[in-house]
Amino acid sequence: MTTPLQLEANARTYCTSHGLSISRALGQGTDGCVWKTTARTAVKASENEDNHFRELACYERLGFYKIIEINGFAVPELID
Repeated sequence: MTTPLQLEANARTYCTSHGLSISRALGQGTDGCVWKTTARTAVKASENEDNHFRELACYERLGFYKIIEINGFAVPELID
């Protein structure tokens, strides 16, 4: 199992490679952890590869159908 510290290290590496940095934690759940970045975006590090690709596929489908809200909740835009 990946620890929250390992997930944060992965997120920081990703951010650095994209000219960003983490500003603060937003939360964590059963699938991973999410941080706010300095670019008014968020980055998520997933616990495992299967969960990552499953969630990625969901965001890609939502983007394809231009769904930006579900039951009053905003759907975040997938950037990268």
